[in-house]
Amino acid sequence: MGQRYYENVQQNSVIKRTDWLIDSGTSNHFTHKKGILIKFTPIELLSIKVGKGYIFIYGYRDVIITLSINRVLSTTTLTNVLWTPDLEGPNLISTRQLLRIGIHIILDD
Repeated sequence: MGQRYYENVQQNSVIKRTDWLIDSGTSNHFTHKKGILIKFTPIELLSIKVGKGYIFIYGYRDVIITLSINRVLSTTTLTNVLWTPDLEGPNLISTRQLLRIGIHIILDD
């Protein structure tokens, strides 16, 4: 199971909570919630193979999230998060993308 992270989304002055999953098997960050993308950029329809099927990507942009790490809140921006309404379940954070920007993940009991 993934860990639960918190994301600040300003919508009618209410902070909403959204689940994210850190995924070592995905090469990109993904969300199915278009409304959390800052300055959404549409793209020509693109399909990506996942498992035995495909999902369609309609655009991308940045998402600001607040992480709870050792009970300390830290805000960061995930860049180039792909939007796919076909994604079921939690939003995905790519460990590969985090490593590319110098964020290391240590898993501990």
